[in-house]
Amino acid sequence: MKIIGAGFSRTGTYSLKRALEILDFDPCYHGEVIFQRPDHVDVWSKVATQRPDWKALFAGYKAGLDSPICFYWEEILSAFPQGKVILTVRNASDWYESFHASLYQGMIHPDRAPAEIRGALR
Repeated sequence: MKIIGAGFSRTGTYSLKRALEILDFDPCYHGEVIFQRPDHVDVWSKVATQRPDWKALFAGYKAGLDSPICFYWEEILSAFPQGKVILTVRNASDWYESFHASLYQGMIHPDRAPAEIRGALR
């Protein structure tokens, strides 16, 4: 991992992902990867009590952004000490509105969430 994102979801992480891919930091591990990799759902669901092998989890990825990476950026940086950290930020009230209209709705109404998210929320 050469780039580690410390910014929360809804702070421009997807736009940064696209930019990093253009700049040859592809593939980039973004929060959405978890829903595409069922084996990663289990790893992330246990991370609070059982730290993963960060190098194995991110094998093949040049960058990582978004949740839940942002919550563990310091540990990930320890595993990849040559990595650079990027912090994306957003005005708090704009962030709240964006989060509430998107991710939060999927959390409180899983039946309305996109299919790939519904599977991970069960």
